[in-house]
Amino acid sequence: MTEAERLALCLKYPYPSADTRKEAATLLRQLQAENEALRVDAERYRWLRKHDGSLVYRDVLCHVEVPQGPCAPTLMCVYGKKLDAAIDAAIKGEPTC
Repeated sequence: MTEAERLALCLKYPYPSADTRKEAATLLRQLQAENEALRVDAERYRWLRKHDGSLVYRDVLCHVEVPQGPCAPTLMCVYGKKLDAAIDAAIKGEPTC
C-alpha cells in the first residue's frame, strides 16, 4: 500500500486526526509538484517528437537552427538543464541564440 493509499484510508474515518490531515495536505502538495514536473517533461518529449531536424542521442540534443531575424544559423548541442531550457524556449517560440 502506498503512502497516498494509506492516507486516503485514514481520511475516510469520520474524524481524522489533525496530524493525519496535516500529513495528507503535505503529501498532496508533494504529489502536485511531482505531477507538474512530469507534465512539463511530457510536453518537452511531445515537442521533440513532432519536430524534424533534431537529433537526440544520450540526452544530448543537436539541432541545426536557421532562424528568421537577427540570429545566424547555428548548430546547437545542449544537454541537461540547458536542454530543458532550450526546448522550453522553442515551445514558447522564443529565440535561443
